[in-house]
Amino acid sequence: MGNPHVLVIPFPAYGHISSLLKLSLQLVHDHGIKVTFVITEVNRQRVMHSLATSDGIESQIRLVSIPDDGPKSQETLFEEHAFSSLSGKVKQLIEQINASDSDKITCIVADFLLGWGMQMAAERGVKGVVFSSALASLVLISKIPNLIDDGIIDDDGKISLH
Repeated sequence: MGNPHVLVIPFPAYGHISSLLKLSLQLVHDHGIKVTFVITEVNRQRVMHSLATSDGIESQIRLVSIPDDGPKSQETLFEEHAFSSLSGKVKQLIEQINASDSDKITCIVADFLLGWGMQMAAERGVKGVVFSSALASLVLISKIPNLIDDGIIDDDGKISLH
């Protein structure tokens, strides 16, 4: 078996993508783990545009685009696309990576809205991790009274500099 290789699957919305992209960079920089980051074509363009000032993200993380053949109008449910079309494409991607890459997928990190990611991990006998940035926000919100009591922020939420 080769080096650890994590497949990261964000829900295709920018807030979910940016949080998992930050986690992916930490895995690469702090642990030297190979990361393949799955992203839709439209979102890849947005991410690359916003990361134009970043130093060579594609040399650090393998960004893999999957086609955007999902809903083009508001009448179609976006969530339905995320739960059906994307899962099939990610499954094919895993098969392609494992057939051609010396470092097979050893772990799948999936957004908490994409529960099928854990099923894919179980089916392949690899570790699966559910990621939720919403939970981190909830923990932070629950600690606001402590931050005020400790003088880190004031009652208006402004950071105290002393």
